[in-house]
Amino acid sequence: MSMLIIIGIGGHSRVVARIAKETNKWNKIIFIDEKTNSLSEGTTNDCKKFINEDFFVAIGNIKKRKEIFNLLKKDSFILPAIISKNSLVYSDKIGNGSIVMDGVFINNDVTIGESVVINNYSLIEHDCYISNFVNISPKVSIAGSTKIGEETFIGLNSTLSNNLNITSHVIVGASSVVTHSVSSPGTYVGQPIRKVYKPLNDLIIVGAGGFGNSIYWTAKNNGNWKNVYFLDDHLTSKDNELVIGNFQDRKKYRYDDFIVGIGDNEIRKKFIEKLLIEKFKVVNLISKLSNITNSKVGLGSIILNQVFLNANCSLGKGVIVNNNVYIGHDCTIDDYSQISPKVSIAGNVRIGQSTSVGMASTIIENLKINGNVIIGAASLVLKDLNEPGTYVGSPVKKIK
Repeated sequence: MSMLIIIGIGGHSRVVARIAKETNKWNKIIFIDEKTNSLSEGTTNDCKKFINEDFFVAIGNIKKRKEIFNLLKKDSFILPAIISKNSLVYSDKIGNGSIVMDGVFINNDVTIGESVVINNYSLIEHDCYISNFVNISPKVSIAGSTKIGEETFIGLNSTLSNNLNITSHVIVGASSVVTHSVSSPGTYVGQPIRKVYKPLNDLIIVGAGGFGNSIYWTAKNNGNWKNVYFLDDHLTSKDNELVIGNFQDRKKYRYDDFIVGIGDNEIRKKFIEKLLIEKFKVVNLISKLSNITNSKVGLGSIILNQVFLNANCSLGKGVIVNNNVYIGHDCTIDDYSQISPKVSIAGNVRIGQSTSVGMASTIIENLKINGNVIIGAASLVLKDLNEPGTYVGSPVKKIK
């Protein structure tokens, strides 16, 4: 047995290390990364010290993975495939540097190219051909005799029919159904798929915490950006491989789109105002799974999944509307407020600046909520709230 050197130190690389360890093919597994950190035993500049060992490039970003893989291949490094012992693979045509993760079923006469990622619980039927540097997300099903071109990304829980030809450089959004061949690069979403706006910019999310990651998956599912990355003042690439710096590095990405993925209203306001003063391109994010009817959405606002925003509503700057929210007609939500999941707001309600409405609360029609109000979870608001403070209960009462 030999040593396995994994390039990359993010979440994907740690999953690769666990799968590799379970195969019992290597007596030692170490990490190296582009920069020195506490979990790595060197940087990519040290690769030649391990020239006789096995290497695996465990980086989710396709272009970055391709660049490093090709450099190693050019210098004749050993780049084995890794196949989970918890998968069923009936093909011996798995290319160098590819990984088959847990619970995958690959049928007879399938060809997998080099540096391909086949994620958990995916199904690839007989006679399929997956070209180099493809990412197959979890729970994807690909019917027989389908061909997928290089540097293509197939989103979570998507289904591809049989006898299709998907060209290179395609993005298929999550939960899509592909019933026809795709002959031109671009982003495709839906059931069945349709081509959407061709991404030109990257999206930079300020904040890589839990809420930032929710925004990430909504943005990826929408397919409006080439890539989505994070800037974070507390997390680094060793915590999340998509963190490309801190907020001080923002000028490196002057021509990309920005959104602030921080739940705290005042902190979110501080970052958005800073970006706007410096004339960065602050965008809003509206999930394609939400229904927005003839309403205005301000810069930097975020509308997540399964939101119904009725006619003639107005959202200010930096507003967050979480999953499964109903907002009735003619409502106004002022700057930097936040609406938690499963909130119901009846028609003609005005919510002031920097107000937070707790999960599963209800606000009846024709009310005014002052700025800087906190409404507790599962509250019922039956009257105007004219003073800042915290309100809870059914009906609500001010507690402080």
